[in-house]
Amino acid sequence: MSWNRRRPLVGVALGRHRFVAMCNGSVLVDASVSEVNADTLAPHFSTIAERCPHARLRVLLSPELCELRLIELPPLPEEDAVRALTRDARRHFVTAFAEPVIGVLRQKRGSPSVMAAVEQSTTDTIQSAAAAAGYASADISPMGLAWSVQPGVLVVMLEDSIEVIQTDDGGVRDIRRLPVGRTDLVSAVAPGETTALDGRAAESGIADRDAFVAAATSARPSRLHFETEMARARTRSRLRRQIGLGWAAVLLLLATAALLEHGNLSRELGAVARQRASIRAVADSALAVRSKAQTATGHIHTAESLHRATNWSPLLVMLARGLPAGASLAGINAERDTLKFELLVDNAVEAIEALKDSPDFADLQVVGSIHRQVSADDTHLEQFIVAVPVQRIGRGR
Repeated sequence: MSWNRRRPLVGVALGRHRFVAMCNGSVLVDASVSEVNADTLAPHFSTIAERCPHARLRVLLSPELCELRLIELPPLPEEDAVRALTRDARRHFVTAFAEPVIGVLRQKRGSPSVMAAVEQSTTDTIQSAAAAAGYASADISPMGLAWSVQPGVLVVMLEDSIEVIQTDDGGVRDIRRLPVGRTDLVSAVAPGETTALDGRAAESGIADRDAFVAAATSARPSRLHFETEMARARTRSRLRRQIGLGWAAVLLLLATAALLEHGNLSRELGAVARQRASIRAVADSALAVRSKAQTATGHIHTAESLHRATNWSPLLVMLARGLPAGASLAGINAERDTLKFELLVDNAVEAIEALKDSPDFADLQVVGSIHRQVSADDTHLEQFIVAVPVQRIGRGR
C-alpha cells in the first residue's frame, strides 16, 4: 500500500454497529450502522468523498470485527509467515474465521510480532463500498494499533468481552481478553495508567473516552494492514513494474549519458580532424614552396656550373666558323645543360644546314619557328633559335 503524504488522511473507525470518520481533527461522519455490508457503508464513504475529496482512506476495525494477537515468529519473510498463519489460523485465533485475511507486523528486536485476522468478506465489503464512492482502495488495519501511539493500558469495552491492550514505546506489549464486567482484573493483568476507550460510562477509576473517535483521530499509515492474496499479488506486480520502470529510467539515463559522451567525443574528434586538415594544408603549401625553391636552386646551380664549365671564346669561334657570312648572334640563353642561340641570317635554312653539317655542333635542334624581319635599310632577315647540349659542343660526330 503506497501513500501520498500530500493528500489528506481520513481515519475511519468501523465497528459492528458504528461508523466514525475523522480528518484533521474534524468529524466527517459519526453514524450507526445496522450491519457491515456494502449498502450500509457506501453512503458514508460517499459523504467522505464529498467533504474531503482525493483523500487517503485508512479503515480501523474494532475488536468486534477482527482479532489481534501477539506471536513469536521464526525468521521468515513476511509473505511466508502470512501464508503459514493463514493455513493454521484456528490454532492462533479464538474466532473461527471461515476465510481469514492475515496481517503481520514485526516489532523491534526482542518483542513478539503482532498478528491480526479478519474475515475476507469484511475486507471485500469495505473495498467495494470505498470503490463505489470513487476511491481506488482503502488501507484496512486493526483499531488496536492506532491506540499504541502512547504508552499505557487501553481497555476496550466490547459487548461480549473486555479487550485489554498494553502498549509501550509505540509498540504492543501484551493483549488480553477478559469477561464482560470484570474490569477489576484489568490492573492485575496489565498494571499501569489505564484508559477506557469506550463511549459508555467506564468503571470507577478508569478515564472514559470515545474509542471510535480516539482511534479515527490517531489514524496514520500502518505497516500492518489486511490484504488478500490477490491484493498482495497485485502489490507485488506493481512493485515489480515500478522496479522495472526504475531500472528502465536508470538505463535511459546511462544511455543518454553515453550518447552525450559520444557526442562530445565526436565533436572533439571533428575539431582534431579540422585542425589536422588545416595543418596538412599549411604543410602542403610549405612543401610546394620548398619544391619550387629546390627547383630554382637546381637551375641556379646548373647555370652556375654551366657558366664555370663553358669556355666562351672558343664557343664563339666555333659558332662563327659554322655560320654563313653575314649572320648575326642576337642572344645566348642557358637552360640547365643546354645552350640556346638566337641568330639573324639572310637565309635561315642554309644557316641551319651549315650548323648541322659543322662537326662542332652535334645534336643541334631548331627551337620554335623561323621569323622574318625587315631592317631599317629594307634588308630582309630571318630569325630563329637553335639549342645544343653543352656536352656535345666541340665533341665532333
